[in-house]
Parts: sequence; C-alpha cells; structure tokens
Amino acid sequence: GWVRIEGGNAGTIAAVDWPNAWIVNQDGEIWRVQDAHSVITDGTWTQVETHSGEADAKTISVGADGRAWYAQEEGTIFRRYGDAGAVFWVPDKLGKAVVIAAVDFNNAWCVNKEGDIWRLEDAYSVDEGGTWTQVPTYSGSRDAKTISVGADGSVWYVDTNGAVYFWATIGEAWRPAWDQGQMGKVDVIAVHDQADVWCLNDMGQVWRTFDTETNGYQWRQVVETAAE
Repeated sequence: GWVRIEGGNAGTIAAVDWPNAWIVNQDGEIWRVQDAHSVITDGTWTQVETHSGEADAKTISVGADGRAWYAQEEGTIFRRYGDAGAVFWVPDKLGKAVVIAAVDFNNAWCVNKEGDIWRLEDAYSVDEGGTWTQVPTYSGSRDAKTISVGADGSVWYVDTNGAVYFWATIGEAWRPAWDQGQMGKVDVIAVHDQADVWCLNDMGQVWRTFDTETNGYQWRQVVETAAE
C-alpha cells in the first residue's frame, strides 16, 4: 500500500528509487528527500538552491543515472553537474520546457509551452549542449501535455485530450496505448519501464499497467491505501 512521507509538499515529484526523490513545491523551491528507507523512516529533507537562487523552479525529473534536471517557470532547462562539493546546475542554451523527462545526464525529452515535443541527445559536458530535435506528436498537432521516460529509456506522453501514447523504437513513431477508455483522461504519467506505467487521471485516480498473460497488457486502478 501507500506510505505517507511526512515533511514533503510537492507540486512535482521525481523519484530516484524507493528511499530517494526530488520535488518542486508549490512555492517554486527544489527539495530532496534521502534515506526514506522504511514505513517508519521519513528520511531527510534538504532544500537545494536553484540556479538563480530564487524560488523559480516549475518542474523536475531524474534520469536512470540519478541525475536531476529541472525547468524554470519561463522554461529554461537546467541539469545537475558534478559530484560531492563541486555540484551545480548547468543551463541549457536552447531548450525550453514546461515538462522535462530526463533519460540520463546526456539525454532528455521535454514538452514546451506550445505543446511541442523535443528530444535532446548527446549533451556530454557543460560545454557540449548536444542536439535538440523536434519529434512530431501522434496527431501532428501541437497537443502534447506531459511526458515521461522510464529507466529502460521507454518514452510515453499524454496529449491535451488525456490520451496516452508510447514511442515505438521500431519505426520510431508514436503508438496509442491500449484500451484507455476505462481509465478516463490522464493528467500525469510516470514510466518505470515499457511494461510498468503509472497514470493519474483527471478524477484523481491512480492506474497502472499489468500483464494479463492471455490478453496482453491492460490498465488496472490502484486503490491500496496505507494501514491506519
């Protein structure tokens, strides 16, 4: 079931793994929780200063390598660079995002305020900004709303109508997810891998993919709650 983490207040959350996560709160601050290892251990919350030093963060994501990315209110994208004491945010010179989905330190996907999907590849260092490529949506219109990348590199996005699509690596094209009618309109998507995808719909319900073994993948509502 669900375990409540005391001390956190998130507008956007990006999980690293079970005991660790990053958030942007409603005030535009970035916070990080570490070592929340069990039901009785909430972990340690630490505020992480933004690049500007102001409370101007909008959204955040963490790649499979644990590297964090965030975007400001006006869309500028930053990624976390360095280790130990020499850690800082590196701004991207070109990309703009309302939602960022990190693959790792070198690669990311994003949705901008116009509803376009963009992909950044091979941004290997502070000085090498990599290559931004626009990826047309399934409809060809500017109707992307949010996007997520799994630990295996799987990419899924949601359009402004709440429909869900995944990136097919064979043919490199978007494909509609299966049997979405029961799930309703999706607001938020969180991908663990191609076979394990979580969604939050516009009614506040949580849905997750599962393998029926006989009929392929389906969606199932997650209704577990924490024990009192």
